[in-house]
Amino acid sequence: EERGLTRDAVLDSLLRAANIQVVWEPLRYLNVHYRDLRNPALVVDGKTVALPLAAHMIGGRMVMPIKPLISALGAVARWDGKTMTLTVSKGGKTVALTVGKPTMLVGGKPEAVLAPRLEESMMVAEPRPLVEGLGGSVRWDTMRNTLFVISTPEAPETPEATAPTPEG
Repeated sequence: EERGLTRDAVLDSLLRAANIQVVWEPLRYLNVHYRDLRNPALVVDGKTVALPLAAHMIGGRMVMPIKPLISALGAVARWDGKTMTLTVSKGGKTVALTVGKPTMLVGGKPEAVLAPRLEESMMVAEPRPLVEGLGGSVRWDTMRNTLFVISTPEAPETPEATAPTPEG
């Protein structure tokens, strides 16, 4: 304030001279932040998996596009367009899901599930029965809004699990 200018006046002059516009939009940030929090994340064996459609709830159960999950699990999928059935195999285990049928076949035995459906030409189904039918496990983390999938017992659960510890 040596010349009678306040700090704010100097900053305002500099911003105008540089043609910089500072916009304070806390609601835009919060909307993006909370939108991302509402969309559940999927982590398979410690790696985040991108989903082409957001996972969502149907009748109190989470459903998601299962193609990215199958790929992340390292499973092999075969689609039968006539019967609308997806057969998934991994490590000698086989699971078959049919669009619109509330049962899936696990090793040839029926198991009740929420009927898979097609959304935007993608099969959407519950991840838990599929993963468990292939020998994996699933854990929901409410605080992170994240579904953690472990394809094999020795796979790391979270990225932090593979980080080195201070002890070495």
